[in-house]
Amino acid sequence: MLISKCLPKDRRSFNWLLLSCVAMLAAAGCSTRATSNPSPSLTPAAATAVEEGVRGLMRTVATDVSQHGPLAWRNYFDPGPSFFMAVNGRMAFPTGAAASEGTEAFAKTIQHIELAWATCALIH
Repeated sequence: MLISKCLPKDRRSFNWLLLSCVAMLAAAGCSTRATSNPSPSLTPAAATAVEEGVRGLMRTVATDVSQHGPLAWRNYFDPGPSFFMAVNGRMAFPTGAAASEGTEAFAKTIQHIELAWATCALIH
């Protein structure tokens, strides 16, 4: 039989081959398909409004933090349980209270801070 000539002879290699095939099939089953329902796109006007709103918030935050120091960040933290902050893909603060405490501790370590966003900041 042709298939038996292609299969590895030892059991360990065969198990790895089988596991690899199962993993590939599982990954293929989880991939996005053209038949899935994509989320609706924003109209160009709505996309522009969202981008302007985000850029406006960025300017406001930069001004507040630069004028009032890092404690001004707390004005933008939701004190509720839904708030969290991640930095570079890792959890920095699991709650608004933890973020507020961390900001207070950080504020004690510096005399002045100036926050400036790059003009080429991409918003997706």
